[in-house]
Amino acid sequence: MIKLPISRLEYNNLTEELNKCQQEKLMRGKQLGDIMSNSGSFATKTPGYSETENVIRVLDAKIEQYKELLNATIQIAGVEELQTERIGVYSKVIAEDENGTLKRYYICHLPSANDSRDFLAVTPRSPVGRALMGKMAGDVIDLVLPRGKVELTIMSHESAV
Repeated sequence: MIKLPISRLEYNNLTEELNKCQQEKLMRGKQLGDIMSNSGSFATKTPGYSETENVIRVLDAKIEQYKELLNATIQIAGVEELQTERIGVYSKVIAEDENGTLKRYYICHLPSANDSRDFLAVTPRSPVGRALMGKMAGDVIDLVLPRGKVELTIMSHESAV
């Protein structure tokens, strides 16, 4: 498996989010244990039991997602380590759709941490990110999105780390 580059800042943010989820899962697990020990055989009918159990499930999914992402990446120090002739992680891409509308994308691992309001953050694993990765200015891509098929012409891109 080819590992995708991840910036030190994004790696640290991701690790911090993973640690927060793991700590919250421990806290919720203790709550669930308290409910079970205090309620005995009626634990599943006790207020808060189902909600706590659901929160733990959500946290488990997030933890797994963060771990998978960390395992699929390799930390880089800076932009000099990135291939810049083709679109990759940390590329800002300007593309034009078939109607002449300009679309601006920023490829990153944690879209929620993206502070660029001018570009729509997409992950390299998303449909848009997968379609853009490895392409160059002038390439035309066909995207199949939930709202239908979209054709994009890549106008320009630059590395943005």
